[in-house]
Amino acid sequence: MNTSTHRRSADVVPKLHGMGAIATDGSRAIGRSVVERLVADGARIAFSHLSGAEPAAQLERKTAADGGAAWPLRLA
Repeated sequence: MNTSTHRRSADVVPKLHGMGAIATDGSRAIGRSVVERLVADGARIAFSHLSGAEPAAQLERKTAADGGAAWPLRLA
């Protein structure tokens, strides 16, 4: 293998690094998966939720622990 062209995963910049996103209903089910994927790809994300402050807070803590950034926004 030619090591000069081989890149380790630690050397790869996430494809959404430095970008922001907004997701609706991000604290549960599909919305949560979307938030997690965007954060994993390097985006900083704000996500809304109608209820369930604890699941939203858990997601915020999880993304911070993983080195990402996600902020819950409660819609009334």
